[in-house]
Amino acid sequence: FRPSWGEPFSSIAARMRSVIEERRVPGAAVALVSHQAPIWIARQSYERPGPPWLGKVRCTQASVTTLRFDGDRYAGHLYWAPP
Repeated sequence: FRPSWGEPFSSIAARMRSVIEERRVPGAAVALVSHQAPIWIARQSYERPGPPWLGKVRCTQASVTTLRFDGDRYAGHLYWAPP
């Protein structure tokens, strides 16, 4: 599926996951900065297959999304947005 901005969701997910996997260090936190849609698409790609549902994006400006891993297994996420 190709969204209106042209880059397919699968391409965005693959690009984001590649960076996440390349920089991930067991037991450590790594900060990566991106735009709203790529962050949401990356998170959704770990949680369920298929294109993300962008109609209910929970990723506001200046928010922090933390992906947690148990070894190589995705173990969930934490989300924080300033009040």
